[in-house]
Amino acid sequence: MTHHPLLEALTHIDDKLIAAADQMPQKFHIPLPVWRAAAAVLVIVISLGLFTGIQHIANHQAADVHYIESRADFSIYGPEELVEEADVIYEGTVIDISFVAEKRSYGSGYNIDTIYTVAVTRTYKGKTTLIEQIHTGTGLQDYKLKEQLNALKKAGAPESYKSIVVLDRMVTPQIGSTYLFFLREWDDSPERLGINPLQYAMSGDSDLKNFDSFNPNVIKQYLPYVPHPLLIRTVIGGIVLMVFLTLRAKIKKKQRKTNE
Repeated sequence: MTHHPLLEALTHIDDKLIAAADQMPQKFHIPLPVWRAAAAVLVIVISLGLFTGIQHIANHQAADVHYIESRADFSIYGPEELVEEADVIYEGTVIDISFVAEKRSYGSGYNIDTIYTVAVTRTYKGKTTLIEQIHTGTGLQDYKLKEQLNALKKAGAPESYKSIVVLDRMVTPQIGSTYLFFLREWDDSPERLGINPLQYAMSGDSDLKNFDSFNPNVIKQYLPYVPHPLLIRTVIGGIVLMVFLTLRAKIKKKQRKTNE
């Protein structure tokens, strides 16, 4: 029987070398292919670069805008006086904030008007519809800047015009929040304006709620009683149901008499 040279060589391998080979650390294997890992890193780097670039452009655009602060003298009303002075009082939720602009009747400037669109849930004074709009006559600082600049362009302002008039100490309602609104009507305008910059919109979580003049829960004590819309619907629904059941009973009674 002939022996293969390779088999004969294996018989001469030292056992100590085999044991030493078993104790050598295994080679580290990357679980993902190298190209996938490199692609993931590249995507992260590009995403961070885009985010930084967008932030830079937005900040640069905001820095170019010149805000003109306008101050107005106005009276702060007590709860009872506030209810008396307001032409329209209702509670509602802000569902949209938009802007329109127009050229001033004097000079070369432009005015921006902030418009709050409100879904009315309860009317305490005056006449309202399901959807109302409130005009402030000024812009907003650092909010929906692109929309405000677009409004200026639509009004004919040049590309370089970036001046926005804002009213000092103006309450700014937020979309999705519910407020108690106090407004005035003007004979020569269909627009309803706030009774003053601080008291035209009040919420239960107002920073000024510790003062009676800014606390809607206190002011509601001076408002006329108005049934909640849900209560009104329930009463109307109950009346309709009672009429329906009464008529049905009369019809059945008449049918029985006819059958007899």
